[in-house]
Amino acid sequence: MIVTAATVLVLAATGPAAAAPAYPAPDGRCVDTTGVLGSDLCSRITAVLRADEDRTGDEIAVAVVPTTGDASIESWATGLFNSWGVGKVGQDNGVLLVVAVDDHRLRIATGRGMTGRLSDDRADQIITTTITPEFRHDRYAAGILAGLDEIRRRLGHPVEPGAELAGLTGAGASPVHGGQAAPAPEPDRDDGGFPWWYLMVAAVPVMAVVIVVTERSLRRVGRVAGPRDTHLPMAGSGGSSSGSSGTGGGFGGGGSDGGGSSGGW
Repeated sequence: MIVTAATVLVLAATGPAAAAPAYPAPDGRCVDTTGVLGSDLCSRITAVLRADEDRTGDEIAVAVVPTTGDASIESWATGLFNSWGVGKVGQDNGVLLVVAVDDHRLRIATGRGMTGRLSDDRADQIITTTITPEFRHDRYAAGILAGLDEIRRRLGHPVEPGAELAGLTGAGASPVHGGQAAPAPEPDRDDGGFPWWYLMVAAVPVMAVVIVVTERSLRRVGRVAGPRDTHLPMAGSGGSSSGSSGTGGGFGGGGSDGGGSSGGW
């Protein structure tokens, strides 16, 4: 009987390990698999956070998922953090905000090098005073953007008035689920009944002739240049930032030992 029990223990210890949780692929600095933010807002978040990286070297990212499954928000967030490699190698100056919408759980995970700049207590304050009050009113996009702004401030990043992430949705005006507020109605126009559309239609051929003549003139003097790429980096662009990593998404290969704070709503 003793041998049988020992055998069972050995088999249990040497059996196949539980499958690792599936992590979303890194895509810019914002990944949303729920539609809470949407691709357009994620792209704008990525542009702002990458601009922060250019100035400070810190890497901040956000992941919005339906659930972490059987894994706790703490273990799942740390695993995702290390899978992506948020932060720079040797500095570990990364912060990852994870929101599991269906679980009603979130976590701010911090890199090994962030202890002095964003302590667990400060991360908890951001969750309880900035993010979850918005979540309790179903304003998920507003809470995420306000939380990211507060993280940036705590790290000492310049967040100028009027340039906050929270301003991207008009946060606080109404519940925001898709990352965009309802468009403002267009003002009534009084055109006096004049058929302006007729002038616009008549102007199209004239404009076409002007464009063709101008282009031919420029080509004759060799001044036509190829298109220039001047857009801001967007989510999924794969463009380089202030660091590079084999993990994808332009992260720098930083790591976390499980620092940060969690909360619910």
